[in-house]
Amino acid sequence: MENLEKMEAFLKGDLQYKAELFQEILQKEISSEETLIIAEAVLYFAKLGLHHEKFIERAKRNGRPEKEVKNIHKKMMYCSLAVAALGDRYKERLGISLQDG
Repeated sequence: MENLEKMEAFLKGDLQYKAELFQEILQKEISSEETLIIAEAVLYFAKLGLHHEKFIERAKRNGRPEKEVKNIHKKMMYCSLAVAALGDRYKERLGISLQDG
């Protein structure tokens, strides 16, 4: 369970960063409809992942079974994967090398 908690902390930090970053990006004018949709999707999945993180905390606090906590954690991981993939697609649309970070 300790590894799961470390991964959860990492994902929460990454999702929080991406949510803030793409919230800021969306404040700017984006000319391409596809690029706008990708940015909105990144923000959506980042916020959804953070929402699942809150559910994990609530489930632990309420003594829910470990299996239930793991299932919620999987949903958080799915969101994190979606954020990573869509973030890469966003970089591609802008012509940013994925090695540039």
